[in-house]
Amino acid sequence: MERRFRVKAERQRLLYRSDIVDPYGLVYRLTGTKELGGEWMPTGPSKGNVREPLILWCREGERVVVELTNSIELLPSESLEPEPHAPEVPVEKADRPVSSHVSMHADLVRYQIRAADGANVGHNPVQTAQPGETKLYEWDTSRPTSEDSNEGEALGPLLLQDMADFRNHRHHGLVGALVVLPKDATPFEVQPRRARARSTAKAVWHGSRVTVVRKGEAPSNPAAEREEHMVLLMQDGLRLFMKGKGGNVGFPLPDPPNEEAGDAEKEDQGQKGFNYRTEPLGPVFDPQGNPYTRLRPDPATPVWHVPSGAEVRLHLVGACDKPRHHSFTIHGVTWREDRFEPPTGPVPWVSSESAVSCGTARTLAFKIPVHPGHKARDLAYRSGVLKWDVPQGLWGIIRVKSQARDEVSAGAVTISLLGAAAASAVAAVSMFGQRRRRKRK
Repeated sequence: MERRFRVKAERQRLLYRSDIVDPYGLVYRLTGTKELGGEWMPTGPSKGNVREPLILWCREGERVVVELTNSIELLPSESLEPEPHAPEVPVEKADRPVSSHVSMHADLVRYQIRAADGANVGHNPVQTAQPGETKLYEWDTSRPTSEDSNEGEALGPLLLQDMADFRNHRHHGLVGALVVLPKDATPFEVQPRRARARSTAKAVWHGSRVTVVRKGEAPSNPAAEREEHMVLLMQDGLRLFMKGKGGNVGFPLPDPPNEEAGDAEKEDQGQKGFNYRTEPLGPVFDPQGNPYTRLRPDPATPVWHVPSGAEVRLHLVGACDKPRHHSFTIHGVTWREDRFEPPTGPVPWVSSESAVSCGTARTLAFKIPVHPGHKARDLAYRSGVLKWDVPQGLWGIIRVKSQARDEVSAGAVTISLLGAAAASAVAAVSMFGQRRRRKRK
């Protein structure tokens, strides 16, 4: 079975929040899909309207083919350049060039190294696309068979990223994910602000939020085995700016303060976000200077709507640009820690993950608890690093609907965002600001 996708790499200003922008953004924009023996189906956002990273879905064992076209438009005398105040690396070149080529590299899958790696290495053929050129990348999504390969399980999520210029392109948006589902699974579209796919929903093989139904069933069958899936790309090393009036750009957002480690703190430079979105907190990092309140119940970061009692699969992908590791937690739920099964005894259950960095790909499988009265409520997801991840915007909400309703009203839920965690994070930033003021005096 073969599944094909047509994708264009383009320049686009990325709006991370209504007042925060990356004016040097680069995106993978899906334009078409095709199944074996079928016709090409136009799909995806229109040019200039990409709102989230490219996220593709397939079944285990399928051959996935991506036709990537470099649609970066440049004037005859124009070239790509580093953005002002770009996040640094320990060994930096002030006048470093920026490539106008693009590519797509996929982790974990099998492919022909001379044709589909996405990187130009040694004497291998050129695998990047110059402006106007199209390259094909073919991947085998079968899981390797060996004693320690968890045979029988699908690969799950994996990172897609540009390898033509990973010093520049990745932190400007050329990242994505491919989720490999079991052979009998079908993803169905979930409309915005809905908690699950409608009974009349169509199968869809792209997007960050789907309802997955197993064994060839459809959402219209109430007895069908279903799961609510969402994909979250964690980003760091971004250079974001305050959005001015019209097309103007204001000052860059502040980096975490320098500390005694000196050059090592280059790992913390830049901003952070999920899926091209961020929601900074507190007086240092938030241009609005606002704490989270009930008056602003929806953060700019993804708000995932799910039914009470649902089986959920959250696919966490590290689309990071810095070597600094992060952690990740979800309030109010737990999942099996299958990566470190003890030789004897029960498998531990956890509510957080550590060592999340570029290329990390994990599926967190949990069930939304059913509370008495089936009341709607919010569960926070966030980085576990309070200094400086949460204040820089690495948090969001899983919004649980009541059993009686399929849609959720933000005003009808109990707002309990980050609780003591958010308060501690904002307090830590405030205390730092006070220490800096005392030092100036």
